[in-house]
Parts: sequence; structure tokens; C-alpha cells
Amino acid sequence: MCLNAAAALRQQGYYVVPGATIIGGAGTPDTDLLAWNGYHLLAGEAKAATALFDPDKLVLEISEAAEMGATIYLITCPEPGIELLQLTGDSLTSGMPMTHAVPPLPVKADDTPETTC
Repeated sequence: MCLNAAAALRQQGYYVVPGATIIGGAGTPDTDLLAWNGYHLLAGEAKAATALFDPDKLVLEISEAAEMGATIYLITCPEPGIELLQLTGDSLTSGMPMTHAVPPLPVKADDTPETTC
């Protein structure tokens, strides 16, 4: 799943290093995806199914991503029916509703999301 996500990011103009190990900081964090585009540094985790994400590990990995200077953290999974929402910046204190971290995929007539990769 990491290479699918890397290909999708590349199509959006990101330079991608799948499976990167970052040297420095408090430890040796690794990330399934390391990508940059202009001033955006993205780190992320890719899994084949949502059940494979470990919430405790995600907390640690998001913290490590912030330590390495990431401005975006991405979790990716090809499993349909999952919406990833974000609550950041002004939304934390303004009472604004959560927004989609990524736009939802259009749904085909058979109720399955269309995929791009």
C-alpha cells in the first residue's frame, strides 16, 4: 500500500521516499512515507486494512513526525468507507466543524468508492 500512496503523492507533485529512516532527534523514527513539495514535509503510515493501524503507535509516530519537522501527517489505507477528518489550527478554538483531511472519493452506482490508483 505504501507504493500506491507514493505514486498518488508523486502525481500531486511530491518527491517521495517510501520507507524512510530518519537519523537524529531523540530516536530513530521511521516512516512509511516521507515526501516533500515546496515547504510541505509529509510523513505517514500506510496499511492494507484499517484494523492494522495501532492507535498508540500512531500517537508515537505523529509525535516523531512533528519532531522531524513534518508539516503534514498522512495515514492511508485502500479500504473503502473510511473518512479521515482533521481538526487543526483555527478550527480548534473557533467552533468551526471538522473538515475532511482529504476530499471524499465519488461513489459509483454500486456504492463502492472510485479509486485513483
